[in-house]
Amino acid sequence: MYEPPEHTQTQYTSTYTGAESQSHGEGDISHPDISPLPENTQTGFTQETLSLNAMNVGNVLFRPQILPQILHVGNALPCPQILQNINGITQEKKFFKCDECGKCFIQASHLAGHKRVHTEKPFKCEECGKCFTHASPLADHIRSHTGEKPFICTECGKCFTVSSNLAKHKRIHTGKKTFICTECGKCFIQASNLADHIRIHTGEKPFICTECGKCFIQASNLAVHTRIHTGEKPFICTECGKCFAVSSNLAKHKRNHTGEKPFKCDECGKCFIQASHLAGHKRVHTGEKPFKCEECGKRFTVLSSLAKHNKIHT
Repeated sequence: MYEPPEHTQTQYTSTYTGAESQSHGEGDISHPDISPLPENTQTGFTQETLSLNAMNVGNVLFRPQILPQILHVGNALPCPQILQNINGITQEKKFFKCDECGKCFIQASHLAGHKRVHTEKPFKCEECGKCFTHASPLADHIRSHTGEKPFICTECGKCFTVSSNLAKHKRIHTGKKTFICTECGKCFIQASNLADHIRIHTGEKPFICTECGKCFIQASNLAVHTRIHTGEKPFICTECGKCFAVSSNLAKHKRNHTGEKPFKCDECGKCFIQASHLAGHKRVHTGEKPFKCEECGKRFTVLSSLAKHNKIHT
C-alpha cells in the first residue's frame, strides 16, 4: 500500500462523470481527473470533496458513507472481492451476499428476491395452487392455463408461452447444434438434451418413481409415468372432450378429427395418422414378422394382430 511522506496525508478530489474506461476490464471505471492535493493540506473528508452521491453507475454502486474510513491513510482495505480501490475512489461491487449459498448481489432488493429460493415461494397460481419464488415464472406458468402464446417464431409462425422456449426453438432453423456427445459424436441443440442423451451411454436413471420404484433417464418421462398412479389426464381434446395423460397422444388423436395423415409409405404411397402405424405397415413390404405367439409359434407383422390371435388359446 502507498505510504505518503511523514506528517502528511493525502486527500483526493474528483470530477468523475461516469465514463467507462476503454483500458480496464468489465465493470472498471476510469478516473482521469483524480489528482492528489498539495502536501501538508488539511486532511478530512467532505461530501463536496468527492462530489459523489449514492448512485448506480452501470453495475457499480458508490456509497460515500464508507469512503472516509477507506481514504484515511493507514486503514487496511476490506476484502478485495467486495471493494476495489481505483486511484483513491472506492468501487463497491457485489456487496450483498447470501448467507445460505454465498451468491453476491449488487442491490439489496436482488438479494431479497434471491433468498426466496431458499425460504419461500410467495407467488401462487390461483388456478392450480402451484407456487413460485418470483412473479415472472408465475406469469409464464399462468399461460399454460390460459393457452396464451405471445412469443412467435418469425421463421415458421410457431408460438410459445415462454420466451426461452422460443430461443431454443430458433436453433432448429439455424441448424446450430453446439452440444456434442464425446461418446458418439451426436450433436444437440440444448445442453439439457445432451445431458439426457449421455445417460443412454452411462445407464444412469436418476429419476425414481416414489410410488413403484421404477427409474427413468429423464425427468419428463417420470412426470408422464406418475400420471399412471394419479390418473391425471391434463390434455383435453377440444373437439370431443377426450382426455390424455401425454400431450403427444392428444396430438395423434386430433388427427382423427382433422383427417391429417402425415406419415407416408415410400413403397406404395399409403398414408397413416401415426408413425407406429406406418412402421407396422412397412412390414407388409419387407415380410418381417417380429411378433411371435408363445403357444403355437405363429408370427405377426403387428402387435395388435398377435393380441387378437392369443384369444384363440385362452
